[in-house]
Amino acid sequence: MALTEEQRLRNNARRREKHAQESKEEREERLSKRNARDRARRAEKRRTVEQNEPQEKRPRLTLASFLPTFGDCKVQDTLKKFHMEMSTITVAACSTCQESFPGMVMVPRHGECTRCSRDRGTPKLYSEENNMHPGAIPSQLKV
Repeated sequence: MALTEEQRLRNNARRREKHAQESKEEREERLSKRNARDRARRAEKRRTVEQNEPQEKRPRLTLASFLPTFGDCKVQDTLKKFHMEMSTITVAACSTCQESFPGMVMVPRHGECTRCSRDRGTPKLYSEENNMHPGAIPSQLKV
């Protein structure tokens, strides 16, 4: 027995009017009951899907399954190249200013960065002797 469009509209109008007149507590109670009902339905639906679909037939979801393909080259290949390139980057620390960051150019003979190797003053500008040494790295900033 299906409702006609007119009956459905009347029912909706009655429901809206009833909801407009309810108190805050009644509204919260109604919504909490509806939420509990919806959660129970979703849980039941998940259980039936899991029971009907054997574990070994379910596809394994990996990051690669979400990545798009562009022609013959996959995005996964690009990610692999990126990770390989990142693994080659080293972090060096200057012996004078203690500055360090990935890909920093060091003067091999002195173990200093290019800025400290160009500094001819005594003491060097960012050295410990000039009280410009930052000191130990706080534990919150350590990687």
